[in-house]
Amino acid sequence: MLDSIDFNNPELINIIQKDNIQEFKNLINEEYLKKQNSNFFMPIVYAIEFSSINITKYLLENKISFDFILNGSSKLSYLLSRNVSLELLEFMKDMDEFNKERDSLPLDQLLENGTDFETFKFVVNNFGIKRYESARGVIEEVIDSEVIGDNVKIKIINFLINEHNYDINENEEVIDLASKLLGNNEFYLFEELVKLGLCVNKVAFALPEFFTEAKVKELVFYMKKYEINNINDCLCIYDFDTFERYLIGLDKVKDENFFIPIIINQFLNEKEKITLSQIILQKGANINEIVELDNPTNIFWQFITKYYKKENSFEYLQFLIKNGAKIEQEEQSALFSAVSNNDIELVKYLIENGANINFIDYNGATIINHILNPQSKYKNEDEQIQMFELLLNNKLDTELKTTFYINSSSNTTNLFEAIVNTQKEKLIEYILEKIPDIKINTTSVYIALSKKLSIDLLKKIVSKNPYMIFERWVFCPVRKQRFDSGLLELTLHHKNEELTNYLIDNYPDIKKDSEFYVLSLYAINKGFTLDTVKKLIDIDPDLNKIYYESPENSETNAKFTSVIGLLKNCAEVLNEDDKAMLLKQMIKNGADVSIPYKYLDDSKDAITELGSIAIHGIYCNKFEPKIMDVLLEQNQDPFEATSNQNESQLVTLLTRFYSVSDELGLKYLKYFDEKGFTIDFESESIDSRNILIGLSMVNKALCIKYLASKGAKINIVNEINGFTLLHYAVSHYDKLNPIKRAQTVNTLIELGCDIEKVDSNQYTALMYACQYASFEIVKTLLEASANVNFCNERGECAVTVVLNTIMTMHENSEESELYRSKILALLKDYGANLNYYSEHIYPILHQSILKNKKVIFNTLLNLDIDLNVLDSQGRTALMVAVAYANIYYVNALITKKVRIDLIDNDNKSIHFYVLNRNNTQESVMLLKYFLSQDIEIASGKDGFSLLHHIASDVKVELFSVIKPYITNMNIKDIRGFTPLHEVCYSNTYAYEKDRMKLLELFIENGADVNLRTVDGKNALILAMYKAHFDLQNRLIDLGTDIQVSISILKQLNDFDEEIEYLQSKLKPFS
Repeated sequence: MLDSIDFNNPELINIIQKDNIQEFKNLINEEYLKKQNSNFFMPIVYAIEFSSINITKYLLENKISFDFILNGSSKLSYLLSRNVSLELLEFMKDMDEFNKERDSLPLDQLLENGTDFETFKFVVNNFGIKRYESARGVIEEVIDSEVIGDNVKIKIINFLINEHNYDINENEEVIDLASKLLGNNEFYLFEELVKLGLCVNKVAFALPEFFTEAKVKELVFYMKKYEINNINDCLCIYDFDTFERYLIGLDKVKDENFFIPIIINQFLNEKEKITLSQIILQKGANINEIVELDNPTNIFWQFITKYYKKENSFEYLQFLIKNGAKIEQEEQSALFSAVSNNDIELVKYLIENGANINFIDYNGATIINHILNPQSKYKNEDEQIQMFELLLNNKLDTELKTTFYINSSSNTTNLFEAIVNTQKEKLIEYILEKIPDIKINTTSVYIALSKKLSIDLLKKIVSKNPYMIFERWVFCPVRKQRFDSGLLELTLHHKNEELTNYLIDNYPDIKKDSEFYVLSLYAINKGFTLDTVKKLIDIDPDLNKIYYESPENSETNAKFTSVIGLLKNCAEVLNEDDKAMLLKQMIKNGADVSIPYKYLDDSKDAITELGSIAIHGIYCNKFEPKIMDVLLEQNQDPFEATSNQNESQLVTLLTRFYSVSDELGLKYLKYFDEKGFTIDFESESIDSRNILIGLSMVNKALCIKYLASKGAKINIVNEINGFTLLHYAVSHYDKLNPIKRAQTVNTLIELGCDIEKVDSNQYTALMYACQYASFEIVKTLLEASANVNFCNERGECAVTVVLNTIMTMHENSEESELYRSKILALLKDYGANLNYYSEHIYPILHQSILKNKKVIFNTLLNLDIDLNVLDSQGRTALMVAVAYANIYYVNALITKKVRIDLIDNDNKSIHFYVLNRNNTQESVMLLKYFLSQDIEIASGKDGFSLLHHIASDVKVELFSVIKPYITNMNIKDIRGFTPLHEVCYSNTYAYEKDRMKLLELFIENGADVNLRTVDGKNALILAMYKAHFDLQNRLIDLGTDIQVSISILKQLNDFDEEIEYLQSKLKPFS
């Protein structure tokens, strides 16, 4: 039965919790305990948890340990962490369970987990109060504990003080417990600790704020018992009799600041304060003594600012003033405090007693600050007005400069500016009426406008000085200058249309213009009505004034007039009728529509002037004949050459800007045709473009078709570059819509434009379309029967220029390869020879490999082209891939079973191309593969064999690969060079150790060091030519005929040092 006990059985747990030892023994007897196993830890855990003393004793007596659950803690610490009963702790101690414990810190466990007083006392008395080195004071931690109740805290602290000599004020300089307790509203704990000697020096003055008078007196009783409570700090809460006795008993009071506790003490009436003050004055106190040295103030300021209450009489104040107290001292004024507190009777009293209402304090603040400060105690504007009334009647200086913000470093704000900033309209109106000649500066007006004051009040404000100038108010970034503004401009800026009209209607001499804005257009921008805009036009002193701007999407600045500004900046804001009306209004008032919009960059390559017709058309996305009518009435000629490019406004409008659609352009052409204007088809700009060329460049098919119907010649050719209109349509402006471009090309073809004409570059329109990857254009031209296989004198054709990727794509540049692949497929569908090449042009397959165009390469593999096509050097695509390309291309071509046995024009087989690869590992792999295919190893150009190439390029790793296939290590080329000669003579950059290693390999495999070239040089001479010093010495060591070498050198010039060196190597005769 014992073996089947469930130690988590609720019945067993209940027995343990009730500490029913008899039932527990019945269930678990001593015989069983002697057979305890590893599962027997739960009963003692429960016994400790429930403080079941009898069961715990029974288990411990039978050697059941709870060490296994300590986790490094001492037994005592563990028990304390479980909040066991004091009785259990005492029992364990009696059982001697704690004697063998290592040094533990049980007190920290108590403070962390909470405790009752008796347990705390037991632990401290038996185990001491040793703490961690970094621990705070015990009393401080007891006070801060959130798990120990206040009554227990008091008992613990009392115990520590009386039985263990703890000092409650030990760290008083570091930790102010009194302030901490009051700050945390722990008033009960504070009271009890005061009784135990808590130092209250730093908080005595504040006790009346927290406790009743009776409670303060009770606390004073205990405070007096402890010397640590300084009487000078506590006088502020002492009763009159104690205070008086103390002062009478002093011999000296000078410089002791006894006035402070007198004026602070809330338990003294005014007569008592006077009595005490008389005592200290008689003993030498200074009524104007200074306190608070960091911010020095006198006693009078202290009393008024901190302790005077409205319900007080003036009796004590009268006493202070009568005895010489100063209202202003140390750049402070007690009057300011009275004003801040909104104590109007006190303010009157102080003024009557000589207070200076125009005083400026140490911060530069005046009395005005203290009326307007939001922290001052004014409930409403009426109370502020009442205070101002009192001060103004007592000669407040209204021109006094002040700091509106009290902590400002300078006093530069005038009275009205400060008041306007409050936005209190009643107060502002009062000041305007009370001080008719008050000075109102520009800042005040700006603030008034920005604060959105009522219109009637704003009118009163601006009427004080409607002609004011806001100096350097606006900045023109183009001219990099600041300019003055008038009040009218400010009303526009703040969108105050009613005030704008008020100024226009009532003050004819105000400033009516700006250096930065056309005021009438600025009003439109701010949403003003057209009536107001017309007024602004009417009063504008110069509608032809030049303004400056930095246009969007332009790298250059520009200048313009009001007419241009209306047509450009209001194009989408106003409807046609309103614009026409305002334009007429401007003209009526002297505006000149012929003054162009002019860019400040005088570039000869771009349009720098735009007339009014061009400007309107460019910025208005719809046709507005009423505007054109007004401009034509002003003798604007759309076809007159006016710009710096010798180009008419209409040509500029139709051919220079994307924003003007083909449909809109057609409307302009028809409109001007109906108006009787004749189009000059031949007129050219400076850059040799006429209207048809320009329209072709921007792909305006409808306009081209219309002009053709009016007799324009389509088959024109630019004499400079040989471009036809088709060339222009295909090759300009990559951002144009590809569908529109195709429509333009189709229109030109339908109108008879020569599709096969070549330009000065010998390119057809189809070749340009392929080069720019314009799929839609290629398709259109092919459908129109363009010659797909035309080749120019350089051997270029449509196919070969597809990969000329220097040019910007006209379609999606992010998918360049995809588009170019589609074009190649399309060209093949129309009969293009994708195997074509010429002397200087590679086949397209070779190009795709050399330019690493995988998408195009893969497309070509699937287009049934000749994968073995040779270029002009007799190279296959595989040869090119092996030499220069990613291994991907090599694998793809081999997979397609291309021929690997072909030999190029230089008598080189595929093996030679392996040597050009930069990746040695891949070179070794490929060379092994091709050697294994049993194909001919060509002899190379002029006998410069594969072995010669390995030697020349110092390809050490490849020697062992080729060695089994070499029968003659001394094979010579046309110059008589063997591979060994080439190792010694090569210019290839390589480590000398690699060159030496290769030389050794050749020697080991039969290379002869004494063989000579056609011109008689041996390997040693060649090594000396190239300054391969290590090779020279090695060749000498290997038995090179030195005498022969000297003879060779003597036949040459400038080798004296080398000859001398070799002679030194000759062995002397024996």
